[in-house]
Amino acid sequence: MAIGLLESFFLKTGSENLLMILHTLILDVLGLILVVYFLKKQGSSWRELGFNIPQGKVFREMGIGITGYLGTLPLFVLVLMALMYFSSLFSYEPPPHPLVNVFVEEEKRQPFLVIFSILFGAVIGPVFEEIFFRGFCYPILKGKIGKVGAMVVSSAFFASIHHTGFVFWPIFILGMALAYLYETRRSLLAPMTLHVVHNSLLIGYFFLAKQVISSSHPL
Repeated sequence: MAIGLLESFFLKTGSENLLMILHTLILDVLGLILVVYFLKKQGSSWRELGFNIPQGKVFREMGIGITGYLGTLPLFVLVLMALMYFSSLFSYEPPPHPLVNVFVEEEKRQPFLVIFSILFGAVIGPVFEEIFFRGFCYPILKGKIGKVGAMVVSSAFFASIHHTGFVFWPIFILGMALAYLYETRRSLLAPMTLHVVHNSLLIGYFFLAKQVISSSHPL
């Protein structure tokens, strides 16, 4: 009902991009509330989600997250390039990520929305998603179907919530790397770092490409 009211208001004002950001933020917050509810219900602590970084090893865990990303990136890029190749064979043009529309359409109209979207996409979203998918969903699935099954199912769930089916397999691979890091490190910091680095690089790549295209085709 709340989302329906938001839609009726923002669609009337023509702020579809703002509605999309708010909708995603609301879902992330609701997911976090769900996690907190179950933690309290079970009498568990935040440490059981993965907030148990060994003292003095914060930068080590972050470094492991970055190293893990560098190891995952070649496979991620290879699968993405294969998908792009097959899409060109069938003349299929995948839809852009919703954040791309925000960056392009709101740069001059609502620059604050672009800034918040960058922060949300690069930091806030990855942190919320790691708490929910790795800290919450993965351990529950592991207790039901084992470590490998939990990695596969949680990664598939993670990939399926993204906005276009075109990137399912690259994001699935990313999810497997995140789940593996969480399983081996017993901490959320390494997968959070990997996720933040990945999203930040993608956003940075978009703005770099946009700048290059603008310089090559001046108005």
